[in-house]
Amino acid sequence: MPKVKFEPPPPHVVVPDTNILWDEDKKNTVSPAFNEFWKESAPLIRLSLTVPEVVFGELHFQQTTSAIKLAKNISQQIADLSGITSMKYDARLDPQKIRKQVGDKVQKWVKGLKGSIAKTPVDSVDWARVVQDAIWRNEPFTYDPKDKDKDKEKGFRDALILETVVKVCEENKGTINNVVFLCNDFLLKTAAEKRLKHNPKVLIFESLPEFGAYIKLTQQKLTDKFVKSIQNHARSWFFTANDATTIWYRDRIRKTIRNEFSDRLAAEFESLSNATGLLGVPVPYHWKVINEKWRIRGTRFDELIAPREYHWISQITVAQLVSGSASRGGLAFALMTPREEVRLANFDIKWKADVKADGRFYNVTVVDILETGAAQEPSTEEALDRWGLQPAAAIANAPNPAN
Repeated sequence: MPKVKFEPPPPHVVVPDTNILWDEDKKNTVSPAFNEFWKESAPLIRLSLTVPEVVFGELHFQQTTSAIKLAKNISQQIADLSGITSMKYDARLDPQKIRKQVGDKVQKWVKGLKGSIAKTPVDSVDWARVVQDAIWRNEPFTYDPKDKDKDKEKGFRDALILETVVKVCEENKGTINNVVFLCNDFLLKTAAEKRLKHNPKVLIFESLPEFGAYIKLTQQKLTDKFVKSIQNHARSWFFTANDATTIWYRDRIRKTIRNEFSDRLAAEFESLSNATGLLGVPVPYHWKVINEKWRIRGTRFDELIAPREYHWISQITVAQLVSGSASRGGLAFALMTPREEVRLANFDIKWKADVKADGRFYNVTVVDILETGAAQEPSTEEALDRWGLQPAAAIANAPNPAN
């Protein structure tokens, strides 16, 4: 294979969505995983951070809301203490001051990474198109999962983030920079891919590991053009809708996973619930799958074997809405409220391909299929929306229910 001339990778402008930075522990400005990723990646490739105004605002709002809620609890406890002691105590917890302090904290984090905040381009947005997308629920807009009549839509903040990403791409059009959009929201990611598909300087990844694998690929002494070319080819080789030659269809990946992991994806199963009985013993539940979505996620570079054999990992997540009821334990357990949860199963499809100097793939072969983790979480509105699952009530009321 002819050698591909090496050139250092160009600078990458990294634009993260809220879900990439979010952390459940609001004491953390952002996810520790993101900070660790940045620390490890910065020495390998030139990165600059651009945070959309809406993403900054979401972090600011979420953390301020948590802080003010905590402040109210503290104020109530201090009031109770004053009542008990007949002494006046004052915590001086000002919500506006808390809001400013949280904003300052997030600003400090952005500046600490020498980043910037990108304003929402309200003056240049095609609002007529946004209105039509909202009306017709085009990505990134979607139906509100709680609305059984499907009259309400969600996605306005995501639409503003997308407009900001597009603006950042336009601003970098005349530079050597690549623009990386990190987004773990399926609808927003899909909308961004459609909107920016003709921009060769844009890379969209749904996770830090996927972006990290791309950075790893840039260290293989390849040109930037070649790296992006084979990254895109790898994605399309694994799955292109209605293309029977791609791995997903050719190797019947869905059927293979169902056969090899039938226990994991069973339509009915039993497990111990988080609920406990009278003696504190976990209650055994019988679960049924109500509906299911298969999500083809990112394809990432794994390793380079010899000069031309590239190994890849494509991830599949199967999300199931399951309904469960106590299966044993007598009348007391039988009267317990049925539960709905989301069951997740993740799979890695490991495959390889020989790659020619012009980026063409051949000898494409599946190496292995591995289960990489499973989880069960409450069927919250956010979880249903994230995985594209319909609430059980909506399915029950539908004229033609479909799994």
